[in-house]
Order: sequence, then C-alpha cells, then structure tokens
Amino acid sequence: MSRDGTYGGNAELAAISELYNVASIQKVTERKVLVLYNGELDNGHYDALFPINDHKHERNVEGNETSQDSEKDKRMRIQTLKKMIKDLIILVILLITFIYMTFYLYFWLVLDNYSDDFNWYFTVKFKLKYLPWYTMILCRIGIGSGYLAILVGLSIYRISMGHEVHIHPFHVVMIIINFLSCIGYTIALNTFWPSVWAMLKLSFQIVGPFIHVGLIVIFTILTWILIRQWYILDRFRLKLLTLVAYMAILVGLYVIPLFIESPCVRPADSLPSKPRLFAHRGASGIAPENTLVAFQLAANQSVYGFESDVRISLDGIPFILHDKTLRRTTNIEEVYPDRVDDDASTFTFDELRKLNAGSWFLEEDPMDVVGSLTDKTKEIYNNQTIMSLEELIDLANLTGKNIFIDVQIPVKENPYYHTAYKKAVDVILNTGILPKQIWWFSKVYHSAYTTNFTQTGTSYLPVEDLVKLHISNFNARYDSLSEDEILLFTFIFIVFRQYRESNITTNVYLVNSYWLFSLYWCLGVQSVTTDECHVLNKIEKPLWHLTPGTYLMTWVSVDIISAIIIITILIVQWVRLLGTRFNPETISLHSQQTMTILTDQYHSTSRPMKENLLFTAD
Repeated sequence: MSRDGTYGGNAELAAISELYNVASIQKVTERKVLVLYNGELDNGHYDALFPINDHKHERNVEGNETSQDSEKDKRMRIQTLKKMIKDLIILVILLITFIYMTFYLYFWLVLDNYSDDFNWYFTVKFKLKYLPWYTMILCRIGIGSGYLAILVGLSIYRISMGHEVHIHPFHVVMIIINFLSCIGYTIALNTFWPSVWAMLKLSFQIVGPFIHVGLIVIFTILTWILIRQWYILDRFRLKLLTLVAYMAILVGLYVIPLFIESPCVRPADSLPSKPRLFAHRGASGIAPENTLVAFQLAANQSVYGFESDVRISLDGIPFILHDKTLRRTTNIEEVYPDRVDDDASTFTFDELRKLNAGSWFLEEDPMDVVGSLTDKTKEIYNNQTIMSLEELIDLANLTGKNIFIDVQIPVKENPYYHTAYKKAVDVILNTGILPKQIWWFSKVYHSAYTTNFTQTGTSYLPVEDLVKLHISNFNARYDSLSEDEILLFTFIFIVFRQYRESNITTNVYLVNSYWLFSLYWCLGVQSVTTDECHVLNKIEKPLWHLTPGTYLMTWVSVDIISAIIIITILIVQWVRLLGTRFNPETISLHSQQTMTILTDQYHSTSRPMKENLLFTAD
C-alpha cells in the first residue's frame, strides 16, 4: 500500500480480498472510508475500492444498520425467552418425574417384605400365569430411575458449565411415559392394595437417619451450582427470595433428626432380646408351604413354633391349607378339572390326599430357589401331599415346638359348619400335646378345654382388658396399626413395653425383610411370624443400633461438615465471580445463542483492529 492510501496493483488487492473473504469491511476515519465487497473487483481495483467522503450518507447507513440490528436483537431475545421457558418447563417435569420414580424405587425395595404375596395377589386377582411380578416391576422402576438419573445428571452438568439444556424430543416422550407410569402405580396401589402404604411409613423408622444424611450430602454437592446460578440473577428481590428458600431448605434438612424417632436409637444395655421365630406355613421360603417337609425344615432352623391355617374336610377331618380353593398349591386341574374353584371344605380327606401339594413349587418357583435344589430334594418336594392337623401336632410334639393355629370356618354345605372349632380342639386334645404349646385366638371359640391354651388377642387393648380376658399373647399384623399410631412411634413403644411388663408377649406377622425384623427387634417384640426363617435365624444383631449420644454426635458432625463445605463454596464462588458483570439479556440456558452474541461482539471489535493494520494511512 502506498502512503496515499491506494494499492499498488491488482495482485496486492486480490491477495487481501482472498485472505479476508467477508461480506463487508468498513474503515471510517476522518479522511475516508474504504469498502471491500466480498473480494470481487469489477473492472479494476478503482471500481471495487474507492473513497467515500459523504458524512451524511455515512450516518444514514449507520442508522439503517442500527435499526436492523435492534429488530434482530429483539427477535432473538423473544426467541431466547420462549426457548428458555420451554426448556425450564421440561427440566421441571424431568426433576419431578425423577423424584417420583426414585420414590417408587425406594418404596418397591421396602415392599420386598411382601413380594411373594404381591406375586400371588397379582396372579389370582387378574387370573394370570404366575410370574415374578414384583421383580419385573422392580426392574422396570430401576431402569426408569437410572435413565432419569442420567438425564438429570447431564442437565445439571450442562447448567454448571453454562451450556444450554437441550433435551431431545425422544427423551421428552420417555420422561412423560415414566411420569404417567408413576401415576398409574399410585392409582393401582390405592385401588387394589392400599394397606401397603403402611409399610412405607414403618420404613422411615429404620431408614430415616440414613435418608437425612443422604439428603444433606446431595444438597451440599448441588450448592456449588446453586450459588453460581444465584450470582447470575440480576434482580434483588429474586435473589432475596431464592436465598430465603435455600436457607429454609438447608435448615430444614439440618433439623430433620429432631422429628425422627427410631427404636434403634437407644442405650446399649437396653437392646431387647432377639425375637423368636414362628415358621409361616412351615419353611415356605424354601419349600412348598403347609407340607410335611416344609415344617420339618423349619424345625431344623430352630424356630420357636409353627404357624398354619386349619380347615375342615367334608368328612370332618382338620387339615392344613391356607387358601379357600386348591388351585394355587395343588395339581387339582389335573385330578379334578371340574372342581378347580370349589371350596376345599367340600372335599373329603381321601380326595384331598390324592392331590400333589409340592409339584407347583417346582413348576412356579415362587421363591426363586428351585435352581439351587438337589435332585433328591426335588423328588421329595414332588411327592408332598396335603397333611392333617394331627400330623402337624405330632411333629410339634416330637420337636418341642409351639403351634399357632388359625381355624377357618367351612362352607355352609359342610356338615361341620357349626362345630369346626370343636373338631379342631378334639384333635388337639387327643394328641396329648401340652395345652400351652397351642396358641389359640381367644375370640373364635371358648370352652373349658381351650382355657389352658395360650390365649392370643388380635387387637390393641389396654393391659387391664387383656388380663381380664386371660390373654397372654398379642398377635398383630405388621400394618395393623393406624396411620397416626405408626407415625407416633411413642405409642408403639409404650404399648409394647406395657405388654412386656405385664408378661403379655407380642407376635408380629408377616416379617420377612431384615430391616423390618430389625425394627421390631428394637421395639422389643418377643416373636415374629416369617416365611424366611432360614434367613432370619442367622441374624445376630439388628440392621443398626446407636446409642443416643453416638447418634447425636453423628447428626451434629454431618451438619457441621456440610455447613463448612457450603461456606467454603460460597467464598470460592464469590471470589471467582466478584466483579463479573452478567447481562440478563444474554445469560440463558442457551449457550449457543449467548456465544453467538459474544462472538459477534468479538468480531465487531477485532475486525476494525485488523482493518487498522491493513488500511491505516500514514
């Protein structure tokens, strides 16, 4: 370039044009403006490169460009706002669905205590083929929770990095499907099995302290992102509102233990003895229920006694069976195909003996144990028949076990409809077993012969009333407490303690899970009825047990460590972001647009600098 601001030749101009292939480059100085149109020269460089000294024309051009830029920025801001709101709505739905699904994952794990009953309930209720429905639903919820956790994690990561949160439409559809699934679970449980919600409330008594620690850890980790986003906010009121909400949640998490009453927090020397075990229908967790082999295996597990339901056959013989019909636990479809749904009390005992009571266990594998059985064990299981009450009592006499008997009334067509209890009592007395070995429900049948049985109540009554009724044992279903009683742990503790001090033992059924067994252990229950006697028999201590001092120290330590970390994060973020000016019009979850604006600003600044190097006259 020459000193007068013109080029020395076409070669030099062509080189510059090829190097800076842009729509337009303007240089405005006091003396001239040089314009290069996309490197294209018409009839020489004097046609493509020329001076413009008309300042009025210059102002008109700049005004038009400013107006166009203003309209463009306005459209961009509106578009950005719409996308921001859309992404925010999707993100909120994602978080709600994730929390909803995580809740159901926890709930379904808690429901493991009743998994077998759920499988059979689902099968019988909807007349389906037996399948491990509980496990299938658990896997479905687990996969859904994992999938949503990945989406939430990626969203949080992108927000923390200042990137846009763009959720693909496919994922949006999957989020909605998972959300609707959770709603479906809720409706189904409330409709068909509302009692299971009691299990959820009970679980908080044992896992509450762990939930407290987990929530504090998660909230502390998220603080890094939350504080950074808080700094970006430009409105004081919004900042204040966000800060108050954050502090309220944090303080609430810190004081949660004040509202957690767990029986496992107690002095070390006050931990009650391990509850004794009643084998529910025998060792039904590893053998066909209510068969001789099931009760024999239970006796080998050092159980305190057997529990079973007793029915009366058409010819007056008490036999062992839980269901009203024989469909579930026998091969009646093969032997009596026309009587599949008939009441079991319409069969004679000889007819009942012709049924196989063990093959179903090998075919259905309800407890998922068949794969671990030997061929000899499978052969034994396959040859089981329905047993009589007399056979069960003989086994109890031989092994020194107690028997928890629940006599079921037969259908009216049965000639022993009015004398069912008496028939059972007659068999018991004729076997010569000690009366105290028989646990008998006090409300069902009273006679001089049942007085010496272990009288058992089924509802919470004051100690004075139980004593008057000569009740020495109380039998309660795990979820028989009312909602208020479950939430009020003190009530349970006081009742069980009063019973214990008055020599009234307490038995709870059905207890299969380690956590539920630990809960009632710490509560001081003397015995539980279980399918899993082979598992609970090996447990030597509760799931966890802390003294009040240790628990308080753990709680306070976790809170203090969390507070220190949060304060450190606050200081670090304040130092990092101090002096940083955030433009509310350009800060959004859409980093691509934000980067476009910043890039345009960069080019608008850097381009004149390059032009100064190229076009500056001396």
